[in-house]
Amino acid sequence: MITARNYAAQAQHDLNTQSQLLKKINKYPNDAEKVKALASMIGSAVHFVLPDGAKIIADKLQGIKNTVVRLPYPVITIEYFTQDDEYIDPTLIYVPKRLIVAIQTTKEVVEQMTMVSLKDTNDNWIIIFSIFQDNRINKWVPLSLGWALNGEWDNPTNTSEIKLGKNPSSIGITGLPFVFLADVLEDIDLIKREAVVKSVLSDIHSEVLAVLELCEALSCSNVTHEVMKPIDTAKNAKRIKQGKLPMYETRILVVRATDNKTYPNRNSGNTHKSPRQHLRRGHIRKLQNDKKVWVNPCIVGSSDNGVIQKQYQVIN
Repeated sequence: MITARNYAAQAQHDLNTQSQLLKKINKYPNDAEKVKALASMIGSAVHFVLPDGAKIIADKLQGIKNTVVRLPYPVITIEYFTQDDEYIDPTLIYVPKRLIVAIQTTKEVVEQMTMVSLKDTNDNWIIIFSIFQDNRINKWVPLSLGWALNGEWDNPTNTSEIKLGKNPSSIGITGLPFVFLADVLEDIDLIKREAVVKSVLSDIHSEVLAVLELCEALSCSNVTHEVMKPIDTAKNAKRIKQGKLPMYETRILVVRATDNKTYPNRNSGNTHKSPRQHLRRGHIRKLQNDKKVWVNPCIVGSSDNGVIQKQYQVIN
């Protein structure tokens, strides 16, 4: 299910407002310009929307293991709604509306942003910014830290490695954090600042994983993307003239229907005659020509031979 609607335009408006407010506070001049630049990037990006929770294939990124990932466009936004972070602790903020700004960049740019030498790494990097709607003020705000994702996302060299999630079996992600709002962080008490940094790095894990989920889905030859709803340019101009937010053309992932005749399984010799009926979960199938396809969940086999009861989480 997809709930997100036009988050990019909402976030862009609020970031421009925040930039103006930061300018009025003389001690935050650099952050004001950074927030303004981020708002500008949203305007020039290609926009994607993901299913609620940003879960697409949910196979722990096995489809892109040991590969180099790249964005489909130089600058993209990814918007999604999530209920995964409902906190029991009332001191934490529940932020279901998320927007990611992801930029394809180079090692040199990342070195400048992180002040870390990356001479042993590849030149393929993705910069990730996280923006969310703060329900307390009903405004979109950016995280004070961002993440520079190594294109070789699961192959650490001399960069740091983090773990997504809260347990040792979580997916290892290669990359480096960078400070986005340096003025704001500098203004926080040192002890509290350390806690803020730790919390923000934990928060951005979901956004990093969402970017990789998108890259994994698009690595399948039968997965493409198309405009969710065409935007009428004249109507959009009228909305802006009336002081309303523009509607951004947003792209949604599409799976083209396939069958075993079109994409035979490389292990098709190991077939079973008349198997018991069961649910085959969605998965990535690797083909003999090194292509990959996404196979939708389906019912296979005959109920006349019995039924196997399995429980899977099926992502729509």
